[in-house]
Amino acid sequence: MQTITIRNFSKTYVKNNQKIIALNKINYEFIKGKFYVIMGKSGSGKSTLLNSIAGLIEGDSGTILYDNQNLTNTAKLRNENVGLVYQNFLLNENMTAIENVMLPTFLNKNLDKIKRYKKAVNILKELDLSNRLNHYPKELSGGEQQRVAVARALINNPDFILADEPTGNLDEKNEELIFKILKKLANLGKGIIVVSHNKAIKKYADTILILEAGDLHEDK
Repeated sequence: MQTITIRNFSKTYVKNNQKIIALNKINYEFIKGKFYVIMGKSGSGKSTLLNSIAGLIEGDSGTILYDNQNLTNTAKLRNENVGLVYQNFLLNENMTAIENVMLPTFLNKNLDKIKRYKKAVNILKELDLSNRLNHYPKELSGGEQQRVAVARALINNPDFILADEPTGNLDEKNEELIFKILKKLANLGKGIIVVSHNKAIKKYADTILILEAGDLHEDK
């Protein structure tokens, strides 16, 4: 069973000459096939933790391992095993939906042009976007853009999906749709790690984690 293991991971910032502890010797193991939600007050370090797992932020100490391999130092390992979904979608405005989805595959030498196109088409079809393949982001609704972002995260068939406030810019209907998609992915064996302040997500989670004062613990 694939895991992401955090060992004694710490991260501090300095603001106005004051030391701010965002993460304080975090220890936790995320298991593939479960839906995890990380909650906490604004500024508690939730996004810092998620971006550290994604390898976008370097910690001061400690390690983050994917099946005992250092995830933070290996771009190829992250690209193949971790998919990212963000609140603001981060789609390329000059690319169509299908081009945005195919983008991460260009580092995958096992996929030629035809294979990556077919794979992107199939994923977008599963997310009910088969009629939006050639639409640009500005031609899509917020919910459709977020589903394209989910499809992009799935294109390399990663074991884990990381999502930072994935429904923050969506209405209630699309919010529920995204939560259901993520839950379905967990049921299909993906490890889902979501940072959210939205209490509506709780009913979809297998495990709720609370981050406060630099400490991560399971909600009881």
